Amino acid sequence: MAKPKLYYEVRQTVSPTTGQPIFWPAIIDRDQSITLEDVIRNAIDRGVIAGLKVSAAKQIADAVCQQMYEEFKGARGVKFGNYFYARLYLDGQSDDTGKLTKDNHINVRFVNGAGFKLDRSDFSLEFANSDVIPSLQFLINDADGAERDMLSNDAIMVNGKNLYAADDTATHLAFYAVDAETGAVSPTPELEVAGFSSRGPNLLVFTPEHQIAAGKYMVRATRTLIDGKTYESGNHEITVIA
Repeated sequence: MAKPKLYYEVRQTVSPTTGQPIFWPAIIDRDQSITLEDVIRNAIDRGVIAGLKVSAAKQIADAVCQQMYEEFKGARGVKFGNYFYARLYLDGQSDDTGKLTKDNHINVRFVNGAGFKLDRSDFSLEFANSDVIPSLQFLINDADGAERDMLSNDAIMVNGKNLYAADDTATHLAFYAVDAETGAVSPTPELEVAGFSSRGPNLLVFTPEHQIAAGKYMVRATRTLIDGKTYESGNHEITVIA
């Protein structure tokens, strides 16, 4: 039996402490959720619940939810075996005297237990925006004897994936200096490149307009799509030699 497929994309933001890009995966294109009535009906169809008619599914679902509500009103949490539990929580803020205001509300929070533990191997995962986020593989000078990621100030070839597409509105490369003693990455770029002698999905070529001081740098590639969305690569470390 084929595994159910989940589509996900990578979203990004900037770390408030380091100023560097952070990436995280997020599931998209979710199927519509089914109702509790459908869950009970399916359980009856599978024989997990014996001795009940399918027509009773809605009545059972409503009765369970109504009784849970009564338990919450009685200031009690609800535990469904090792599958999940629900408890009452206060939200909002208070002062040091514990005074509550109209901004404080009582909420019910549901927390899954071990019975609902899922494993990534149970699903087929497909990266939905794998063709838009740029990534850097290596930088190298366009010269005899050049070494990857060991650069002089001659023409530089930037190798990667998704670096450029024909309808992109902007292509950008930034070099951030790395402190030799602490390893800290500068929050502002030492060099920014927006003009290239050659652009392609896997290769950008440029010659620095001014000399880049010797040292280590973190390089990031950015592209802006025709719809205005901007995507940035992760850091790639290079060394500029004297």
